[in-house]
Amino acid sequence: MTNDLGSIVPEVETAVKELGLVLFHGKSRIASDLIFIEWDSERRPDYREFLAVANSCGVKLVCLHDYKFEAQELEEALAAVKDGDLSTQERRGIEKQLNALQMYVGFTCGLELSFDYQDNVYYFHLRTPWRTEFIQIMTTLDEQLFDTELDERDEPMGGSFFSRN
Repeated sequence: MTNDLGSIVPEVETAVKELGLVLFHGKSRIASDLIFIEWDSERRPDYREFLAVANSCGVKLVCLHDYKFEAQELEEALAAVKDGDLSTQERRGIEKQLNALQMYVGFTCGLELSFDYQDNVYYFHLRTPWRTEFIQIMTTLDEQLFDTELDERDEPMGGSFFSRN
């Protein structure tokens, strides 16, 4: 897989037009409350197969969303590392991983295609390997922060409060 999915976007646009479908450049739909049926893009990463299914179902509209890796995301991640309760070794290791990702700022790191069919949303998603690495780092930081917050949380009312009301 390429390190910049931006090169695939024009290919997707061409493939959609060739099938006689309408392409809608939209925002990510994954955060909606709709029911999603996700394409197995790990084993079948060719978007043309997904588009062929849409075409076979008689779908006319396909939604495309692509997103770039922004410098702000990286800056926020580095700030989270500095603010986190990490050992010096953990902090240095994560900072090194994040700094290595600096070269991808501005690259397209994700591509989503979706279409509606019979009250469901069919969803195709590609992500670069380095984006997956970034998400794993952020998940680790979030888990570490969450664990720290749980450890520091006091029990309500001192832990042994009994109401006689």
